[in-house]
Amino acid sequence: MSMAMRNPGTTNLPLKTAAALLLACMLAGCSILGENRAAINSFANDGLSQLGPTLGELRSLVRDLRRISDHLEGGPARYILGRDAPKEFEPK
Repeated sequence: MSMAMRNPGTTNLPLKTAAALLLACMLAGCSILGENRAAINSFANDGLSQLGPTLGELRSLVRDLRRISDHLEGGPARYILGRDAPKEFEPK
């Protein structure tokens, strides 16, 4: 016979413990939010508005870096010197 069948009241103990832990975590989270409300509001008002332009600049930077990388792979001398690589000297 299982433990739950012998003593049916024990099956609710883990549920009650989990509920108590959840409540404690919720209260701690509310406390942390309350203590940091000014910083959160500042980030929401100022920081988030700067996020869009920053992401746009990062996308542009990645696009430019990919273009440079592609050019370097295709011919590093041509990209760096701005022309085809000089021909090597061949003595006659």
